[in-house]
Amino acid sequence: MNPPALRTLLPALLAAILLPLAGCTVTAVSAASVASIAAATATTAEKGFGAWAGSKFTYVDEADLTDMRWATESAIDRLQLNISKQSFDEKKATYRWKVRDADNDHLAKIKLKPLTPRMMVVTIDVGLFGNKPAGTLLASRIRDKLNQIKHAEGEEITNAPPSLQN
Repeated sequence: MNPPALRTLLPALLAAILLPLAGCTVTAVSAASVASIAAATATTAEKGFGAWAGSKFTYVDEADLTDMRWATESAIDRLQLNISKQSFDEKKATYRWKVRDADNDHLAKIKLKPLTPRMMVVTIDVGLFGNKPAGTLLASRIRDKLNQIKHAEGEEITNAPPSLQN
């Protein structure tokens, strides 16, 4: 059995063994749902893209703050999310957005924080019972937009979101 399969199988087996032994009467959590969560986590970790810790999906990418801001706002625009709040902390050089879905329900908080001038931490917090697949899709779209910039080095960006067309 290969290591990725073990990373998927072990958490599911442990949960299936330990939950009944602990005397838990958990009806909402089945072995199948634990296995699917473990599989999604293993798949994400295999790609080296990022990781979920509680309600937060975090990854690090190579970009400066301007490019990462453009990529984030382009992804928000592409997914037709509504920005309910946006802020920039000059002291920490940190951008934050709160976005809502089409029903105007909270979807996620997005935070961009530089580690170095060319290395950004992106954190997407969907909340305790939030939509993790939507958070993962948002992170993926941010990364896609950033890759457009990387592949078009030296070219002017013509489809920038309205907030960056100054």
